[in-house]
Amino acid sequence: MASVLTKRPADLTQIAKRNGGKYPADVVARVIDGRSPVKGHGGAEMPVWGDALAKSANQTPVTERIARLVAYLETVQGPAGEAR
Repeated sequence: MASVLTKRPADLTQIAKRNGGKYPADVVARVIDGRSPVKGHGGAEMPVWGDALAKSANQTPVTERIARLVAYLETVQGPAGEAR
């Protein structure tokens, strides 16, 4: 699908690199749960994942699930913020 998008998707392995080599976990969490909308995502057609995770059949609390996702994204950051 990336080839048909008007804006190229972000490389999630480069979050730390784009932030001076520091992984901004708090910022990532706010983007995932919808508190900090991303301009490149356009309007409401891009889901707010906090809402989507809340509607899941999984009983794990939404905040814990988002924290796990934020932690996972940190693991895919390369050394000194470079892609692995």
